Amino acid sequence: MTEDYSRSQLRKGQKASIIVFFISIGLVIIKFIGGIISNSSSLMSDALNSGSDSIVMIGTWIGLRIAQKKPTNKFQYGFYRAESLVTLGVAAFIIIGAIELIIEGYMRLFSIPNIEFPIQSSIIAIISAISASISSLYLIRVGNKINSQLLIANGKERMGDIFISIAVFISIILSYFMIPFIDGITSIIISVLILRIGILTSKDAIFALMDISPSKKIEDKIKSIIKNISTINSFDALKLRKAGPFIFGEITIKLKKNMDVERASEISEDIIRKIRANIKEIIQFSVYIKPSELKKYKIVIPIDDENGLESIISKHFGRAKRYLIVIVENDRILDYYSIENEFINKNIRAGLITIKNLLKEDINIIITNQLGEISFHTLHDHLIDIYQFPAIDKVKNILQNFFENKLTRLKKPTKEKEKID
Repeated sequence: MTEDYSRSQLRKGQKASIIVFFISIGLVIIKFIGGIISNSSSLMSDALNSGSDSIVMIGTWIGLRIAQKKPTNKFQYGFYRAESLVTLGVAAFIIIGAIELIIEGYMRLFSIPNIEFPIQSSIIAIISAISASISSLYLIRVGNKINSQLLIANGKERMGDIFISIAVFISIILSYFMIPFIDGITSIIISVLILRIGILTSKDAIFALMDISPSKKIEDKIKSIIKNISTINSFDALKLRKAGPFIFGEITIKLKKNMDVERASEISEDIIRKIRANIKEIIQFSVYIKPSELKKYKIVIPIDDENGLESIISKHFGRAKRYLIVIVENDRILDYYSIENEFINKNIRAGLITIKNLLKEDINIIITNQLGEISFHTLHDHLIDIYQFPAIDKVKNILQNFFENKLTRLKKPTKEKEKID
């Protein structure tokens, strides 16, 4: 994901927030005037609810605006967290306003409701419910499109506004018939819901600023992607952190100790490419590589006779009659067995077909004298280490040289590949 793309996504969120802001401001004015004229405390509380929505939207707009700024020397990761910081301030405002409304609603419990113009006030409540429904669906749709959790959260919060408006409608009707406590109780209920929204919003903002992992689902998805990459021995230290609508991540993978830098870099780039292709929220992902030394592994050696460790190693690989597979742990031979080369009479690419068959044995190392280009690159892609013996000898002597680091590690195909593969 490029910086230009991330900024274009943020601008879409800005546009959505400013549209809903003006809708909320319109509702504030209508509800406030209606609440004063009708003397409805619940309608006034709902006006404050819309006011808090307006502030949330303008705060979101500001946060998304700041988040678009390019990284600087001091802010090298960019300004994406401005969204969370602004959200925290907005949440504090909502909490203070809700507490004041709860006190006002409590005072209303001890007064007789005197609702005027109930039809007009009821119409305002219905308009509010319809507006909340439209705004909610719009914010959730845009939020999902650009992956802005703040917009999605605001959209879900507005779903609650629908029920609040319905409660206000019922309160206006019942209060008109002089039923006591209704206006005050409804005002308190609405205020408590607003208070809950403020608390949850502040919690999410604080957690985001404290680098809480944004999603267990995303974590599992990344782990699944990496587990399906056969070249990786193991991995750990997966870390994710949210910054505005985007996610930064890092992981440590373990590769073979003798792997060259170029191959390790290819694997790292492959991981990043697959993660970004499957998880659109990831804006930056780092892969750290650590060497991993196998304690228990399998060595494959081509042989022409069946005599265990006394067997004479074959000069050819693809045309060898058998393959001795030696199981080693901590440079000590635990066991060995041999398998027949079923493809010895194959006209072309005998080595390649043989290698694909040997890979089923979960091998780690091959010791050979000659190896063709296709076979070499197939083993290279599967992170199989390849060592070359200098002269024809018994398997046990070749293994002893291997344990003493006297064998040469092949870094490219041998020249005689065409003759043997």
